Amino acid sequence: SKTDAGRGIELGMQNELLFVAFRHQGLENAVKWNYESQVPFGQWHHVIFTYDGSSTAKGGTTFLDGKEIPASYVTDRLSESILNARAFRIQSNTPM
Repeated sequence: SKTDAGRGIELGMQNELLFVAFRHQGLENAVKWNYESQVPFGQWHHVIFTYDGSSTAKGGTTFLDGKEIPASYVTDRLSESILNARAFRIQSNTPM
């Protein structure tokens, strides 16, 4: 629906660097974590993200291939729900 466009959880890669975002609306009402650990393309990796529901960046922890990786926070301003009515989907923006 139009009212929940952009809401939800995003796990992605940009220039071989991992990021996680919980968004209500853009980055104005969101928490976004960036990671300095490179994740080379062309290999399988296990990514686990845990979150305590606190609506703060301190509430998130990420593991890459079984090891916790440090995060920097792009934004830490989530104050509304990230719930939406859309189905879960996995997609790629780059050809495999």
